[in-house]
Amino acid sequence: MVSTIRTGATIAATLYTVALLILGLYPSEFRYLFAYIPALIGYGVLVFDKWAWRWPGIHRFTGKPWVTGTWRVTLRPSPDSHIPEGGNRGPITTYMTIEQSFWSLHATLRTRESTSRSSNATIGAPENSGTAEIGFLYDNTPAWSISIVAPAMRGTAA
Repeated sequence: MVSTIRTGATIAATLYTVALLILGLYPSEFRYLFAYIPALIGYGVLVFDKWAWRWPGIHRFTGKPWVTGTWRVTLRPSPDSHIPEGGNRGPITTYMTIEQSFWSLHATLRTRESTSRSSNATIGAPENSGTAEIGFLYDNTPAWSISIVAPAMRGTAA
């Protein structure tokens, strides 16, 4: 889903542009220039989703938090967590890599014991808080050395 909108917009705009060229409707002829507007909109969606929404002048209007990067995270498992006997009860230092476009967010969390990848991530910013909240569903794959004690699992994080 990370690039579904971008891919769709790019394919549609490119096919539309090729069709116009095959039909002999060249943008150099002013009367056909307006026929290219849908293709420009398609490419505009691509540029907006990938880059433009983060540009200072535009970002101010979108109001969407920008959290792309690698972040150091400390996990503190709940006392109710189903951690196997002898498992790490924390705190656990991890690193989370976030890849973001305007319409998508993907998070990967890495610890010494496992890697978790988001399958459905959202981001929100409580009004006037100055913070961003990320929530996601994830698939966790343990390292081979502990896979017998801690099998692969799915979960939620906020």
